[in-house]
Amino acid sequence: MNDDASTDDVQTWDLTPKIIPFLDRHHVLLLLSFLEENRIYDEGDIKLAKYNLLKSSNMIDLLIEIHASIYGDDNIPQEMKEKREKVLQQNEVLQNAAIPLLKLIQDINMVKSLHENKQYTMSYLEEYYSITSAHLSALYDLAKFKYECGDYATAADYLMHFRELSSDPELHLHALWGRLAVYILLQYWDDALVTVNLIRDTIDHTTNTSPLVQLQQRTWLIHWSLFVYFSNLSVCSQCIELFSNDRYYGTIQTTCPYIRRYLAVALIITKKRKTIKDIQKIVEHGWNTYSDPITQFTEALFVQFDFELADQILVQCEKVFEQDYFLYPFKEEFMQSARLSALEIYFKVHNCFVTKKLGMDFETSEEWIASLIRNFKLNAKIDSQAGQVFIGPRPSVYQQLIDRTREWAMRFLMFSGSFDRGKNLKNRERGRETSAKDPVIT
Repeated sequence: MNDDASTDDVQTWDLTPKIIPFLDRHHVLLLLSFLEENRIYDEGDIKLAKYNLLKSSNMIDLLIEIHASIYGDDNIPQEMKEKREKVLQQNEVLQNAAIPLLKLIQDINMVKSLHENKQYTMSYLEEYYSITSAHLSALYDLAKFKYECGDYATAADYLMHFRELSSDPELHLHALWGRLAVYILLQYWDDALVTVNLIRDTIDHTTNTSPLVQLQQRTWLIHWSLFVYFSNLSVCSQCIELFSNDRYYGTIQTTCPYIRRYLAVALIITKKRKTIKDIQKIVEHGWNTYSDPITQFTEALFVQFDFELADQILVQCEKVFEQDYFLYPFKEEFMQSARLSALEIYFKVHNCFVTKKLGMDFETSEEWIASLIRNFKLNAKIDSQAGQVFIGPRPSVYQQLIDRTREWAMRFLMFSGSFDRGKNLKNRERGRETSAKDPVIT
């Protein structure tokens, strides 16, 4: 960012400070690295934030690396070197506590055989392999430790086995959260999406949890799910189903109204977008508790039908995308879908459109509109010289029904006529054959 004005605007729209409290520290590192790469904040401030974030973690090597980048290679504190040794010792202690179970799960063929025979249970393992609940607890602790050290793949594997063997519902949920955390960091998006749905079902169907705890859990799930839903365009539509659900939309209104930015983007870019009336219903309900260019554009277009205002705001939306970790890969998709949405609505209420409103060069906008006219079968023509599109009146639904009925009636008459002509021809041919066989008696 070169000029101070644009930097101030971007920092005003940056949601990182709001989102961070609801993320795991390892996820926060992803956001901080993004801010550092895009120079949205001072590079030194970002490095210091990373350093403070990692001070209480077990990622000692990364902590030392960041410390060296700030203070130099010759100023590594002795306490960091000592902590590194303690982490290695703790790893050995935890592994020793879980050795019987670790040996078993490292034997892939044995685990497969136990699964096939439905013997992979704690009662069976305790009886035949002397594996106790203490070993299972040690495995859980080791998985958490591996995660804190940044060994995400190993942590995911241990948590999978823990969930299969544990019968504690509370620890089951904790293990699910742990697996979601590592799937996000490993970018295993299919597994992450499945885990998001499992956590949602667990939260929604647990009856012995207080409403406050459920509210907190839903808030965390909403934030963590951003990584998953905005990992690629194909799953983005599922964000709409979750965020517009009554329970979760109520959570957004109560604890994190800024999440409406992501709901607005999903409503516009997804190929399975809801109808205009559905979007209006979502946008009108409590939308004024948070505002940024993206939500303002959505409201101006779908609620106010203010095309001039929507056109002005759309320019600002690009800046928001450039500084948002979750949205920046979808900037072009959003801009195209936003223009398409604007044209869809505009075509319904106007009979002339000036192509320069699209913010594209003339050749590109003309080709794009021509494609739109074909796809939507619009009664329209493009005046290339004037740079305008003229849209003729669409026939009413009643008129379309009459025209379609008349068309089918004509087809039926044509078919009937062809059938009758064919039948008469066959009768005449039969008459000739009878005349040839039977001589006329005079």
